[in-house]
Amino acid sequence: MKRLLVAVVLGTLSSTSAADVVGIDARSTAPHPGANPATDPAYGGFRAAFTSAGHSVQSLVAFTPGALAALDLLVLTQPTEVSASFSAAEIADIQSFVSAGGRLLFLAEAGWDTGSTLSDVNSLLVPYGLAVSTLVYNGSGAVVKNFITHDVTEQVTEVGLDFHRTLIVASPAVDLTIASVDVLATVDGRGGSGRVVVFTDRSGFANSGSGPDYGIGDLDNLRLLENIVDWLLPPFGTGCPGAGGFVPKLSASSTAPTAGGPLTLSLTHGLGGATATFFIGLSSAELPMVGGCTLNISPLLPVSITVPLGASGAGHGWIDLPGTLPLDMSGVTFAMQAFVLDSAVAHGFSNSNEVVIAVQ
Repeated sequence: MKRLLVAVVLGTLSSTSAADVVGIDARSTAPHPGANPATDPAYGGFRAAFTSAGHSVQSLVAFTPGALAALDLLVLTQPTEVSASFSAAEIADIQSFVSAGGRLLFLAEAGWDTGSTLSDVNSLLVPYGLAVSTLVYNGSGAVVKNFITHDVTEQVTEVGLDFHRTLIVASPAVDLTIASVDVLATVDGRGGSGRVVVFTDRSGFANSGSGPDYGIGDLDNLRLLENIVDWLLPPFGTGCPGAGGFVPKLSASSTAPTAGGPLTLSLTHGLGGATATFFIGLSSAELPMVGGCTLNISPLLPVSITVPLGASGAGHGWIDLPGTLPLDMSGVTFAMQAFVLDSAVAHGFSNSNEVVIAVQ
C-alpha cells in the first residue's frame, strides 16, 4: 500500500480522539465452555467486528456504576444460570447507564437454564418496550428473511439462527422483522438516552463451524452485526451517500497497530467499479462541503491513494489495501477518509467516515 504513504507524515502527526470502549459481558455464560462472547475463541469473529471498526474491547464481570462509567457500549447476554442473573441493583445501574447516553446490545438465548432468568432480563428491558418471550424455536436451525428497512438491516436479506427465543415489541422499540417470529428490535435514544439493540440468538454470532447451525460467517449474519456496531457506535463523521443511498464505510484491521506490523484498510458499501481516493489528514475535522457532505480530516496532506473498487452496482463496491508500517512509526497518529466518484449524485461523489490510526 505504498508503505501507507507514512514517510510523508512521519514526525508531523498529532494525537486525536480515542476509540469507543465496548464492555462485553463475561459473566452470564461463564459456566459453559465455548459460550462466552467476551473471551472464548468461538466468538473471535464477534469481537473482531468491534475492533475492526476501531473500538477497544474489554471483558466485564461486574455491572456497577464504576465499571460502566468507562464504557460507550455495553454488550450483555442472557444469563444461562440463575446464579448469573442480574441483580436489582445491576438492572438499575445498567438502565441509568443507557439513560445517560450509554448504548446497549442485548443478546438473548434459548437452552441451558435461560427460562429461569427471563424475569430479570425483562425487568432490564421493560423501559425500552421490549420483553424476551418464553417461546423458543428452531433447535435445528432456521433462516429469517424479510426485514424492515433500517440502518441495522442494510443489505441484510437472510439471517441464520440456532435455538433461539422471540421478542415482544412495543413502543418505543421498533420491530425490524416482518414475520410472526420477531427476533430483532432497536430503540433510538431520545433526550440524551443511548440506543438499544436486542437480538434473540447469541449463538448466531459465534464462529461458523463452532457448534451452532448458523454462525457469524453464514448468510448475512456478519453484515447484521457490522450494521449493529455502526448504528450503536457511529463512525466519526456520518459519511455522505451515493448511488442507492449507500454510504461508503472505511475501517482498519486495527486502529492501534504496531510499528513494523501489518495494517489493512478496507472500504465497503461504495459504488462497484467506481474510483475511490483515500486522503490522509493530520487530525479530525468537521468541515462542510457541497451536497451536505462533510470533510472529516484536516489539514489534508498533499498525498493520496486512488484505486478502483471491485464488484458492480450501488453499495457493492469494495477494496482491501494491505500494507506494512515502517519500524520507526511508533507514536504516530494519522487520520484517513475515502471519497468515491459517483455520478448518481449531483455533486459527483460519496464519502466515508473517518478512521484514526494510532501506531503503537
